[in-house]
Amino acid sequence: MTPDSSRDHSRFPSLGDCWNARSKNCFWVADQFGYRIGSLISWAALRLGIGPNVLTMAALAAGLAGIAVACWPGMDRQTGGLALLVGLLGSCCFDCSDGVVARLSGRTSGFGHVLDKICDLTLSLVLAGALGVVALNQPTRLLPDEWKPLLLVWTLLPKQVFSVVTWLRETIESGAGHGSHTLGTSRFDAAKRLVGNLTDDAPYRAGVALSWMTGWYFEFSLVIHSVFAGITVLYLYLNRKNFG
Repeated sequence: MTPDSSRDHSRFPSLGDCWNARSKNCFWVADQFGYRIGSLISWAALRLGIGPNVLTMAALAAGLAGIAVACWPGMDRQTGGLALLVGLLGSCCFDCSDGVVARLSGRTSGFGHVLDKICDLTLSLVLAGALGVVALNQPTRLLPDEWKPLLLVWTLLPKQVFSVVTWLRETIESGAGHGSHTLGTSRFDAAKRLVGNLTDDAPYRAGVALSWMTGWYFEFSLVIHSVFAGITVLYLYLNRKNFG
């Protein structure tokens, strides 16, 4: 029997090709965790003919599934937190695979780029909103209960604003013909790398899941979103010429 040439796997990129096609400017956790699993996902997707936009939607679906389990009525924090951790980190892995598939299959597009950002923002907003509403009826460990409504509103703002600001800067630089830059070796660059590693999507989502699991959700949210707010202000100041 003559094999179907359309399924000739020798024509597809190898697993090594998928790994080498990852973003080279990502932070450590994304590189060592997200893209390692994302390479396997992209390798399988290329063989199955799954497009990058499908993977983008799969990333959103995985995150929403984890949120739904965590917020299910009667779900205990430990089980819900574990489901949230798996769903959110799984979402990061799918998110790392869509760009690889797009580049290796020659299917990069402006629509795909915008879809990726919309899905990221949607997941981030649903995550903060859904967990915050459920947490209103749960006790905090250190913070007064009267703070909880304000903290719910607070969790909806800083990270989303930071994501939009960085996206706009990337868009402006791309439109101006400037390529993406890598961090240098100065102390300031090292500090930016450290902050980036701590606030990147995978560590942030893992922190949310673990704080939910242990009952420290609002305390963690207050700290991490205050960090995002501070980073956003500093980022806008340092890049004021780009937005001017």
